[in-house]
Parts: sequence; structure tokens; C-alpha cells
Amino acid sequence: MAGKRVEQDVTISYAPVENSFNPQDFEDKLRNHGVRLVHYRALRCPVGMTDRDSERRPHPDHSGCSNGHIYSKSGTVTGIFTNNSNRMQQMDAGFMDGGTAQITLPAHYDDCDAEVLAAPYDRLYLDEEAITVPHHQLAETHITGRDRLSRPIVKVTDLIDANGKVYGPDDFNIVDGQIVWTNGGPGYDPERQKGTIYSVRYTYRPYFYVDRMIHQIRVAQVNLGLGRAVVRMPQSMMVIREYVFEKSDNDRNAPNPDDPRQTPAAADDIFGSR
Repeated sequence: MAGKRVEQDVTISYAPVENSFNPQDFEDKLRNHGVRLVHYRALRCPVGMTDRDSERRPHPDHSGCSNGHIYSKSGTVTGIFTNNSNRMQQMDAGFMDGGTAQITLPAHYDDCDAEVLAAPYDRLYLDEEAITVPHHQLAETHITGRDRLSRPIVKVTDLIDANGKVYGPDDFNIVDGQIVWTNGGPGYDPERQKGTIYSVRYTYRPYFYVDRMIHQIRVAQVNLGLGRAVVRMPQSMMVIREYVFEKSDNDRNAPNPDDPRQTPAAADDIFGSR
């Protein structure tokens, strides 16, 4: 707003100053100081459902399905991590394994002009595939000879079964993050309907789930030269490290109720079973 002020009997007139956000400067800061992330959008998996309101999740494995959702790659985007925390928390669905953080993402992907539209349940991977972290767990051999563990496997470093037998790279292959036994593996007892227990240590690519959106609708007025307009600004969200879930909920009415992958269902929370 234009105005006037008087100093020492001299009247000074000044022109209005129009303040405006600069979306490009905001995005440049994110890209200059952030890390590259690969964004996978989530879609609830409908396979095996017979009713829209059904809560039954067990269904056969199929490509791209995990955590009750189908994941599709959207693009690569550079974002900034802030407010990192590594505190372990116990929630209704289980222990939150790893940390939480706030991530701010630019409005567009680095590799295309498409908008970044993140939502809860989406996944974010570090773009550098060589960055992996170790994890070890107990598992049970599946009757199919294909074992799906808590996290997608990149490389197995140690594997020993309940009989003390040690297995090496010649005994299995890693296919789509799962162990596929080439020589029968530890084995499965059809009479007991139980697989042999084994302990395995492996590496996997760490990833984050979008927990909730902090600034999903973030807008600001900017000066476009011919006037002011409302534009989208970078989104901000809370993310959490991957949860440890098994493949299926325990469902006695499922086609395969004795499947050893079935585990007690998690309570209603942000995530269901893996």
C-alpha cells in the first residue's frame, strides 16, 4: 500500500512493496540440500475380496503386492529429511521398527514434469540401490519351496536351520526379494504340516511408509507478472521406517487356513499385515 511520512518537515512518498513467495526458490533449496527418493504409490489390493467391505486379506502371492497394497513406481524426487527420530514405539499393529521423520518434497518429480501427489501408505526408497541395511530373523520353510520374509531380500549373508545345517548361495536363489530353494532347502513335513525352522541374516533396501500428510494442501499467493495467483507449494509428510509384518492374517475361512504364513491379525491401525 502506498503511503507518506513526514521527516524534518520533508514529505517523502514511497511506492507499494508487494511481497510474494517464490515456489522455484523453495524447490531449488530442496533439491540442493535433499536426497533423491524413489516414490511408489499405493493402491489397496482387491485380489481375493468377495465383498467391498470385507476385511479378509489372505490371497496368493502375486507381483507388486505387499502390505495389502499394490505398489507402482511414480518417479524420482529429491526431498529433505527433518525431525528425525529413532525411538522404538509400540502401536496397535506392533512395534514400529526404525525411526520417524518429516519429509518435504517438491511439487514435481526430478525426472519428469508430473506432480508429486503423495498419500498415506505410499513407499519411499533411497534412490541409491547400493545402500542396504542388515536384518536377521527366524523363518519357517514353506511347502512351495519359496519363502517370503519380513523384508525384501537383497543378499543372504548367513543361513542355518534347526538341525544345524548351514546353507550357501548354491542352495537357493533370490527372486523378487524372496528365497527360492534349489535343492529342497531345510524341508517341509506334510504330516505335521510344518516347515523346518531356520535362522537367516540378510540385507535389504531400507524404505519408508508415508504415515500421514502434514501439508497435503499447501498453497500460496505468488506474483506471476500479470497478477497474483494461488499455486501449489511442496508437500510435507511424516514417514516411518518399514514395519515387520508377515504375509497373511489368520483366516480359518480362507482356502488355505493351515498355511503357515497365516498369523494372528493385527489390530486396526495404519497398516494391516504384510
